[in-house]
Amino acid sequence: AAADINVYDGGMSRISIQPGVDFAMKGYKVSVSEGDVKVNGSQSLYYVDIPVLANFGFDLGNDLGVFVNAGPYLGIGVAGKSNGKVGKLSLDVDKNPFDKDNGILNRIDWGAQVGAGVEYNHFQVGVGTQFGIGDIRNDNWKKANDKAIRNSNFFVTVGYRF
Repeated sequence: AAADINVYDGGMSRISIQPGVDFAMKGYKVSVSEGDVKVNGSQSLYYVDIPVLANFGFDLGNDLGVFVNAGPYLGIGVAGKSNGKVGKLSLDVDKNPFDKDNGILNRIDWGAQVGAGVEYNHFQVGVGTQFGIGDIRNDNWKKANDKAIRNSNFFVTVGYRF
């Protein structure tokens, strides 16, 4: 869901601010081999994302338009699940990776979002991507691994503009 707050309407073009709230599924897969030991794992992460975008719309005529948008987003981790395999041993962990005491990830994610799409008679279809800027590892994980981990996301949207 997003609001479209008009800042400028020039007839054929418009500029608006679009604050929104989205549910996003993110995560990662990893595969590492160290000698005879192979480790495969994945993490499913669920966020509530709050983007605030500058939106530029252009009217092409006959109720057809295009738009592009960009701006920052803030993600709040709400749940997640880990699973993996070390050699022949399978692991399925329902522990929340955002847990303050035992988790390995920060609950907060932030970065930049860009997107584009088409609008016909108020119906919209768009694509976009997010580039995580913040390191999502918490202090527990930073002690064990010095490489930053950042979310990136690709998405498709379908909507109606009131």
